[in-house]
Amino acid sequence: NFKFTWALNYPTSRSFVICGPEGGIDAENMKLYKNVGHYQAETELKYFDNRAYNDVKAFDGHWYMYEHVLRVLKGEEERIVKPRETLNVVASSASTAAPRKAEKSELKNWRAMIMKDKYKVVIVGFAHVHINDVAKHFYEHPRIDLCGAADVPPHMPEMKPGAIYTREWNIDYCCKNYNIPKFDDWKQMLDEVKPDLCVVNSENCYHVQITEECAKRGIGVSIEKPMATTMSDAMKMYRIVKKYGTFYMVNWPITWNPGLQTVKRMVDDGAIGKVIEIKTRMGHTGPLGPGAKHKIAETSEPMTEAEKCSTWWHQHDCGGGAMADYCCYGSVVSYWMAGKPAV
Repeated sequence: NFKFTWALNYPTSRSFVICGPEGGIDAENMKLYKNVGHYQAETELKYFDNRAYNDVKAFDGHWYMYEHVLRVLKGEEERIVKPRETLNVVASSASTAAPRKAEKSELKNWRAMIMKDKYKVVIVGFAHVHINDVAKHFYEHPRIDLCGAADVPPHMPEMKPGAIYTREWNIDYCCKNYNIPKFDDWKQMLDEVKPDLCVVNSENCYHVQITEECAKRGIGVSIEKPMATTMSDAMKMYRIVKKYGTFYMVNWPITWNPGLQTVKRMVDDGAIGKVIEIKTRMGHTGPLGPGAKHKIAETSEPMTEAEKCSTWWHQHDCGGGAMADYCCYGSVVSYWMAGKPAV
């Protein structure tokens, strides 16, 4: 049961509720509702480490979905990730094959990655507004060295370049605040820096190309959701990282959310009985809409409809739009809470 929009006349709100025969959980506000006869008892939940809801960053973020998710929900396609796999790691094991032992070459790559005291990380793509927050987390980590930043060319020139949260502003903000060297050519940056990991926040349509260029160089990839704009592209990336034996991960921030981890544990423990319904509702003015703010101090500046439409967010071929940007969390988290593969 999904409602999602970027409409200006729609209230800015979110809700995520899991319902069962014995009660329900409001994951957004961390409340448990239990049926007691004809009444309901409301209980304030705490996170797994006993912190109260207000002491932890709320369930937040933008919302995407794979084209694959809707087709799986409709029963039109098979899932590509098995239940034992996480929400995030895509290429950790073959999705259709039986469990197997890792090959020696794979073990060697993983050990080399794990044993490093410090990792060299670069960023490719600054079209996505999340990069300003994502880069901050890498910058503050003591074992990370942010060695380079480069953008990819936009499919269509923006009408208001440099506006807050557009690609030019994003790369300038990150390089200035996180002391990242800026490169004009992203492929040249990969060759010169030779990073361990590439963080990708480009338009969704660039994901295949960037993944392949990184994989050929033995570079791991952490890519912003969604994985791809089509199922075909998703499978291309899956085969690419399998071919080169590299690491590939899709960044679903909700995986790390302590509140949702608590809710998931309670659902699995039978706190509300068998899940029979999941409802999610989301709304805001859009990534560049009036008052938009993305986990940093700055607020978006006014843009005309034409100016906003010239950005990738409003271009279907780039993987933009409210359907792609907002529905995915409802789809993915619903599957996860229902105990099914979260793809």
